Amino acid sequence: MKLINRKNYIPVVCMVFTAVSILKLFLEGCSRMPDDYYIMNFATLLILSAIGVAILGIHPRFLRFPFWLVVCMQYAVLIALVMASVWAEGHFSKLADAAYRDMFWQVTVGFFALAAVYFFWCRYEVKKANRQLQELP
Repeated sequence: MKLINRKNYIPVVCMVFTAVSILKLFLEGCSRMPDDYYIMNFATLLILSAIGVAILGIHPRFLRFPFWLVVCMQYAVLIALVMASVWAEGHFSKLADAAYRDMFWQVTVGFFALAAVYFFWCRYEVKKANRQLQELP
C-alpha cells in the first residue's frame, strides 16, 4: 500500500512543512531566542521536508526487507544528505560551532516523528483494508 504517491506528494510536503514550521516557531517562542537566519532556515526546512517525504514514500519498494532495516536505511540516507549539505554550506558561509550537532538532532527528531506517524497510518490503512476484505461475502 502506497500512501505517498505522485498525486499527493506536494500536499503531503506542504503539510509536513507547515507542521515543522509551526513547531519551529513555537520552540523559538518558548526559548525566547530569535533566529537571525529566518529566510534561509525556512528554505532549508522546505527542502528537508521534501526530501524526508520522498524517502518515506519509497518504502513500498522495499517491503521484502525487514521493517527496522528499511527505517534505518531511510534515516541513513536522509542524515547523510543533511550532513553533506551542512558541509557544503560551510564552504560558502560561516557555520555555528554546533551546526552539525544541531542539524543531527533536528533531523533525527523530525524524521522519527514523521516516520512514526507515517508507518502507524500505513498499519491503520492495512487493517482497514483487511476488515473490508473480511466483510466481503
